[in-house]
Amino acid sequence: MSVRLNGVSVVKILLHASRHSYSIVSGALVGRKGVDNVIVVEDAFPLAHTNVLAPMFEVAMMQIEEYIGKGSQIVGYYCGNELLEDTKPNLITKRIADKIATETPHACLLMIGNRKLGTLSNEVVPFELYSKHGSEWKVSSSSSSSSSSISQQVEITDPTAMDKVAGYISSSTSKGAGNKHQQQQAPSVVDFDTHFDDVSKDWTNSHINKLVDTK
Repeated sequence: MSVRLNGVSVVKILLHASRHSYSIVSGALVGRKGVDNVIVVEDAFPLAHTNVLAPMFEVAMMQIEEYIGKGSQIVGYYCGNELLEDTKPNLITKRIADKIATETPHACLLMIGNRKLGTLSNEVVPFELYSKHGSEWKVSSSSSSSSSSISQQVEITDPTAMDKVAGYISSSTSKGAGNKHQQQQAPSVVDFDTHFDDVSKDWTNSHINKLVDTK
């Protein structure tokens, strides 16, 4: 299995992880199954910055499925753990990924490499890909090689995505001159945790789609 991520999904996932850097974050991956067992991820929907509870998960999945319609499907789950060095899925993460895999047998699980968020570049993909083998989720790739490598199992199709995220993260943590990324304003990221606290908040994060697609 391999995964192909577009720019919108990468920006949403990594900004979600950056915004809640001291918490576990998670979300749904939406797209389709391509040829040669490639999962094409066309969007990401942040779910939570706490451990996901079953009732919230079920409601969120229904809303996402209604929003995307029949043209796409939920093809996976992403998660970033609370601890910097921890890139392994915990029991709750595995159970949620199992639920998605029940509906979508080819579903994938992407774990965020938190350590890599501080040094984002096009040379290193900050994800570890897990796929289901029997009843177990196992690493498919260390995802540590160049994003342009033929053997890379996690491919980012937008060559500007990592620079965009680096710029947004930099602008949210630094003020003043001195960094080429600091002039970019970091967009807010809304997950379902935030949306359920304030339903006026847009869980689709359509502003990020527009921002990434127009740059």
